[in-house]
Amino acid sequence: MKIFLSVAMLFGMLTLSQSAEAAQCTVDLENGRGVTVDTFRGYGYDRYDACREAKQDCRRAIRSGYYRARILNCVERTRHNRPGRGGRIVHQSCTSNLVGPRGHRTIQTFIGHASGPRGTGVKAQACQRALRQCQAFQARTGRYRAQCQVERHIGIGGIF
Repeated sequence: MKIFLSVAMLFGMLTLSQSAEAAQCTVDLENGRGVTVDTFRGYGYDRYDACREAKQDCRRAIRSGYYRARILNCVERTRHNRPGRGGRIVHQSCTSNLVGPRGHRTIQTFIGHASGPRGTGVKAQACQRALRQCQAFQARTGRYRAQCQVERHIGIGGIF
């Protein structure tokens, strides 16, 4: 009986130790031309946690101002693609402003975020989400004479 329990405990410990492997995620910091400026790796219990850590480090590097490029994007590498090949995940953000009736005063600012494979309209999705947030706020507060405007400038994309 003791041998059976010992074998069962040993088998259970081996099973648990195999499932406790750490996941890894790699996020590239790219300039506006798609050139990788820096690479960040994150580790976690699953891929979501690992990617969240790597993206957080990437965004922190953008905010620090160390890189002087006007456009910087945090791009998550997919599991099956090597760096420099297509199919990478990009994270974009877009801003929408609720502007007063005369068009001079910004009443409220909304930020939309989207993620997806490069070349699938991720920026448009982010702008659409920001515009929807603005329109919902406009209807909820009764500011019908104010207008929602999406900022069309090219700024720092990929910052959440």
